Amino acid sequence: MVIAGHNHFYARGVVDNIVHLTLGGGGASPKTPSAKENIITYVGGLSYMRFDIDGNTLNAYAMDPSGTILDSYTLINTGIEEKEQGLIDVRIVPNPTTGEFVFYSNRDLRGTDFEIYNTGGQLIRKISIVGLFAWMDVSEGTLE
Repeated sequence: MVIAGHNHFYARGVVDNIVHLTLGGGGASPKTPSAKENIITYVGGLSYMRFDIDGNTLNAYAMDPSGTILDSYTLINTGIEEKEQGLIDVRIVPNPTTGEFVFYSNRDLRGTDFEIYNTGGQLIRKISIVGLFAWMDVSEGTLE
């Protein structure tokens, strides 16, 4: 799964069997996306994503501010060996004034890597999680 932002709308597409999400419904003036060949669905306006992970199953929900589900889908990875049972809650919270992202989880995610790429596909930052809390500073990276 590829997660990107920048555009001011929500969109889900599939390219070569890989889900691509554009999560840009966070507060700037919303845009109406144009229909593209690989886009399955798109929504202009405010939105956010909720991901529920249970074992090898990821349930994703695009939601409007009132909690109404705008889009949902499920990904199942049969190549992951399940080590723990139950829901893993990962929250990534951006701070637009400092350029930092804070990562929270209800599980110990030691060894889990998070990466941020710019719109040109270049790796900007990578962080390995070492516990229940971590942060990533992207203030000096170019996200364009």
